[in-house]
Amino acid sequence: MGEWKRILSNPRRLALLLAIPLICIGLFLYDCTGSIQLSSWQEMIENNQFYQGLVREMQDYSLEEAQTYLTEQSDLLSDVVLWTWGWALEDKTAEEVAEMLAGYPDLAALIEQPEALRAGTRKYSQAYAELQEQLQYLIDYPGYLAQIQTQAETQSQTTIFGDPNSFSYRNLQKTAGEFRTIQDVTVEMGNNRGMESWIAFDLADYLYVVVLIVFVLAFLEERKKGLWSTIRSCQKGRMHLGWVRVGILFAVCVIYTLLLYGINLVLALELEGGWEGLGRSLQSLMSFKTCPIPISIGGWIVQYLLVKVASGFLIGVLLWCVLGWISNIQFSVTVLAAILIVEYVLFATLPVQSILNPLKYFNLFSYIQTSKLYTQYLNIDLFGYPFGIRTLALWALPFLLALFLFGALWVQRNRYPAGNRDWLSKFAHLVNRALDLGRRHLSIGGMETYKTLLLEWSILLLVVLYVFAGDLQYYTYQSDSGAYDMWYEAYLRDAEGPADSTMDDYLANARALADPNDGQLQSALDQLEARVQELRQRAEEGGYEPWLLQQEPYRNLYGDWPQEVQRRNATLAMIVVALCSVGLVAYERQAGVGYMLRSVKRGRRGIFRRKTVLAVLLAVAVSAILYGHEILRFLEEYQPSVLAAPVQNLDFLQAFPLKLSISGYMALTYGLRTCMLILTAFVAMFIGSRANRMESAYMLVLGILGVPALLLILGLDVFGWVSPAILISTSQLLNLTASQPLAILPWILWAAAGGLAWFFSRKYWVR
Repeated sequence: MGEWKRILSNPRRLALLLAIPLICIGLFLYDCTGSIQLSSWQEMIENNQFYQGLVREMQDYSLEEAQTYLTEQSDLLSDVVLWTWGWALEDKTAEEVAEMLAGYPDLAALIEQPEALRAGTRKYSQAYAELQEQLQYLIDYPGYLAQIQTQAETQSQTTIFGDPNSFSYRNLQKTAGEFRTIQDVTVEMGNNRGMESWIAFDLADYLYVVVLIVFVLAFLEERKKGLWSTIRSCQKGRMHLGWVRVGILFAVCVIYTLLLYGINLVLALELEGGWEGLGRSLQSLMSFKTCPIPISIGGWIVQYLLVKVASGFLIGVLLWCVLGWISNIQFSVTVLAAILIVEYVLFATLPVQSILNPLKYFNLFSYIQTSKLYTQYLNIDLFGYPFGIRTLALWALPFLLALFLFGALWVQRNRYPAGNRDWLSKFAHLVNRALDLGRRHLSIGGMETYKTLLLEWSILLLVVLYVFAGDLQYYTYQSDSGAYDMWYEAYLRDAEGPADSTMDDYLANARALADPNDGQLQSALDQLEARVQELRQRAEEGGYEPWLLQQEPYRNLYGDWPQEVQRRNATLAMIVVALCSVGLVAYERQAGVGYMLRSVKRGRRGIFRRKTVLAVLLAVAVSAILYGHEILRFLEEYQPSVLAAPVQNLDFLQAFPLKLSISGYMALTYGLRTCMLILTAFVAMFIGSRANRMESAYMLVLGILGVPALLLILGLDVFGWVSPAILISTSQLLNLTASQPLAILPWILWAAAGGLAWFFSRKYWVR
């Protein structure tokens, strides 16, 4: 109990350990609802109630009958939506459409409200689409299993796959043999929504790793406090203490597996349904199409939770074994970060066909994201023989656990505080000696840069941001187009450009080539001609050159549709900048060298100028990494040749007060984002100047800047006034200023906050 008490007596550590399960639950609920507002909760509950009732109704039908019914209802709702846009069913009156919706009284009451009617159909259309996909999967699954057997028999007779000593032949036979064991498995329809959402929630895996890291670093805490020698000299300070820590680590894995996974599972099944279907075969879930294990869903859940406990225990023991060799706690954290980055890069970037793919799957992240061992079927080539990634990982787990457990206990017993220096420390000593040759010649700015990037691990944050930036979502894909606008969209893409006399020539030529009896082509050309006339009239009134443009690509990036994506990415950029900048002053306060630095030549204004420049460069670097990816992906996907067009040609920016091209608007957007990140860096500097420890500085900056931004993402718009995240996302407020000049007020407030933060930080350092 003494070791438990020591670990949990640290208030910051205890707060973090209590917060992680709450964060996990909150993020999972947000993932289910998309918002924390009451209306979103009510909508989710209504949607799930309808979905569950529909599943129970469909279970009384055969699969084919259920599929036919759902197709008919889905087509009916699609026709109704098209009618609300005026694109189809032109001959239907509102009364006739209401009769079509006899089975949907809530929708029939909205006939006079087209937008509300379109929104109301989503609950039904989404449920129909999900169940249609599930039914098609269930119908096709027996054929999928038969195809595997047929493919193995056919391909094994060819020249390429027919050599019995080849990996290809062995892989075919192994795959066919494993899937033969589930040949007679019956897949059944049921409520899969809760299980599928639980399986897809990957953030719990990473929070689990954070918990393990917290406890492993707590085991090494006596080194940081200089108590290592004292503890080792006590009667139970070696092996006994090691076994106590092994027990603590195992208990932590059990407790947090239940907290991070068990609670979310209960919430998923309670909110979205699925309790009654746990006796079905695992393959009834679409995520497990390629899983050749004959087991029920409930049986797999038990197995999965046990594997999570064992995997977490392995990860914790592995980290403890590796870090236990290293005397310097700061160096051990650097090694830990390097291990995680290298393992993730191998796991995420190595192609399946690579000769190095054992490093991709026999990997630390295979034990972190253990669900992928079941949802992905793959045999890798080891010495000419196929080994399944799940089989390899699970069979290796007890052997690795025994190996690293022995290593961790051996280190605990035999590693001395001084002497028998580990090879990593020796290597680090040699590296430091080599680096000293360069560090002694660093200027003030060079040393400040070295301290910020390496000693405060800012370079690590930038590398992580760069690695993950390519996987971020940048757009929200929506369209105002209907199903019958296919030809209009084709003509629009082809004619895109200045709406001058050449546009008239294009329309005349298109009319001549189009079949006069084809109503869709003629309607599309009429719509395009009307659009050109509308743009010309609008441009004449606004005093700019008219251009015919596709609207969706720009609105999907800068309009009101991607507001949630913009806020999320802005929050990420803001947090990275804040964490990189908060130590610019806080690090010296923690080290106790602030007074000494300010007493030397150029130690006041000179150093602070360099800190300011570094804060600006960090903000610019984050902006370039995150939003550079956004620009590149946009240009690669759309390859726009019309960035010179006046921005007022975009419908959602037709009232924009500045006469700019689209490229100018983009430059303004990203320039304002970068400026706000710079102001955020200044605010973080000021927060750091008030903290005596780096840990406190990190907690303060996350609380002051991070929490309001998180609440803003979760749907509480009132926090837009107290968080710079909404300004870093810029598009919403930038577009709003066209009609509401008061929208500029948050810019003024945060510009003043950033300027004052820089002023008081400078005042603290200089005076």
